[in-house]
Amino acid sequence: MQEISKFTAHIIQIFLDWPYLKIIFALVVLTAIYFLSRKLFQKLLLPSIEKIVVKSEVLWDDHLWEKKAFFSLVNIIPFLVAYGSAGWFPEVESAVKVFIKGLIVLQLTLTINRSVNGFLGFYQTLSVSKKIPIKSYLQLGNMALWGLAVLITASTWLGESPWFFLSGVGAVMAILILAFKDTLLSFIAGIQIATSELVSVGDWIEAPTFKANGYVIDISLHQVIVQNFDKTTVALPVYKLLDGGFKNWRGMTDLNRRRIKRSIFVDQKTIDPVSEELAQALATKNLLFDDNAKAIDLDNAKIGSEQLDVDVSNLHLFRNWLEFLLRSNQKLSNDLTLLVRELDPTAHGLPVEIYAFTLTANWVAFERIQADLLDDILSKISYFNLQVFQISGLPLDAEGARN
Repeated sequence: MQEISKFTAHIIQIFLDWPYLKIIFALVVLTAIYFLSRKLFQKLLLPSIEKIVVKSEVLWDDHLWEKKAFFSLVNIIPFLVAYGSAGWFPEVESAVKVFIKGLIVLQLTLTINRSVNGFLGFYQTLSVSKKIPIKSYLQLGNMALWGLAVLITASTWLGESPWFFLSGVGAVMAILILAFKDTLLSFIAGIQIATSELVSVGDWIEAPTFKANGYVIDISLHQVIVQNFDKTTVALPVYKLLDGGFKNWRGMTDLNRRRIKRSIFVDQKTIDPVSEELAQALATKNLLFDDNAKAIDLDNAKIGSEQLDVDVSNLHLFRNWLEFLLRSNQKLSNDLTLLVRELDPTAHGLPVEIYAFTLTANWVAFERIQADLLDDILSKISYFNLQVFQISGLPLDAEGARN
């Protein structure tokens, strides 16, 4: 016992002779207390929190768990334990407590940041997130939060008021504006996009300047991510998206309608007045219609009759039949614009345009409806003694295509 007492007295004397050893010893002990308490509280609290999250019926806590918000929250406790234990070592108590205060501020900021990200993940599962994206605002809020946390931490460690640091903001504002020019411009553009609902996640947009043509899959503070139809992705700076201009097809998808706007180029040399023989032949094939797209029977298929004018042409009857074809098609909408019109003559014939909307916006179904319609038109145009203009006599290349 006497030897142990001598050894203890010797150790104490060393600490008295070498005060720096006291500081090192205190820091080692406090560091050990922090890591041991951290491990302890993680083992005790996190499994219980996980069980509560798994059993709960709400979804928002799952996103908080996924973003490790609860993990960061539990890690605040070891700092508080170390803060309370600092009183055991008067030599370092004041400095350690100041240091731990700054760390608590940063840890609390990390917890808030992860909680915000968890809320964003939950929000993006809601249908309203496609109409009102908030990711850019939350990102800007996180940036401001970290800036405030760094300011408070620095003022705590240096023992200065936060206003001391803010007094120099005016001097560095110009530098900050230059450094974060894109961020500021994107934030302002993001406000315009959100308030005007110009773009939402899931919208099909076209931005030729950026070679983007596909669906918006993400909107953040700095950029809009578009997945093209060839499965490539394009990142568009938010503020440049407004400058360059873009087309949003949301109206088409919301209405669930898609426009057909195609022209048949008729050889103008085949446009002639209608003979009674042609009118009879068309009536026999049920292709003869008046200006109201109503069928004309064989008895009235005569030039000069009430339903068939003297000056009518075969192109006129062709347009009447086209209008009937569109109006009778069960896959086209009669509530939206539906018409057949002639455009200005060209060197490649007279364009006869059909303009209608399908009852679906599905791309595959639309293409089939449009193809079937054009196939029907092209297969029957010869019944009207009309021909589609087509350049012939050109040499063929190696693959059989005309040059």
